[in-house]
Amino acid sequence: MKAFCRYRLLDDLKSLAALIAVLLLVPLLLSITLAGSSVTMNGTGSFVGSIWALVIGIVVPRGDLRLGNQFGLSRRSTFWGSVLSCTAAFAAASTVLSLLSAVLQVIYPGRNGRIEMMDIYQIAYGSSTVGVMPAWDYVRMACMLFALCLCFGFLGMLCTMAFWRLDRLGKWILGVSMGLFLGIGLPNLIDRFSPWLVRPARILASDLWALIAFLLVWAAVFLLGTWLLARRATIKPAAK
Repeated sequence: MKAFCRYRLLDDLKSLAALIAVLLLVPLLLSITLAGSSVTMNGTGSFVGSIWALVIGIVVPRGDLRLGNQFGLSRRSTFWGSVLSCTAAFAAASTVLSLLSAVLQVIYPGRNGRIEMMDIYQIAYGSSTVGVMPAWDYVRMACMLFALCLCFGFLGMLCTMAFWRLDRLGKWILGVSMGLFLGIGLPNLIDRFSPWLVRPARILASDLWALIAFLLVWAAVFLLGTWLLARRATIKPAAK
């Protein structure tokens, strides 16, 4: 079990290291190619970290169930070992990306036509919307990013397990249904129920801890759904 968790955590941290390298390289290249121009990069921590967690959630569960089976681990031990390892990786990512955002904001303050680094947290909840924030804001940003990573990561796990449980026709139906829901159904629902959504949206947009609690509740729902799908899933070969 320890060897399995160590493998999963190290694998996640390797992908995190690659992400950090890209985040360091992109503004450097922009500062060279767009010398003298004013450029604002948004979501350097929160947005990028959420997408990274979503990809981890999509990629990890199937391979981990196969690997755990080879290690002679039970399905339950494999699943929760994978979840705990990914949660630890998400905690590391939230801390590192928040620190990286602070470093990048010091290096690229956006003055004199230079690159300016911004984050979703700073725009919505930060004490200062320009330049480097107070240290406490980066702690709060790390908490928000951790909740985002959990929510998006467990959503990715739920999606991949749902597709894994279905046959080819079911995968097509689910994929098309999700596309229609996101592209047509969800916007229509938001428009129809917008009078009732304004107040909750304002609360989430103004209260960081309410947003974190909201994200954690959805993360728990996604995780429960993933476990219900995974506990009886047939462990298929990699080609499947």
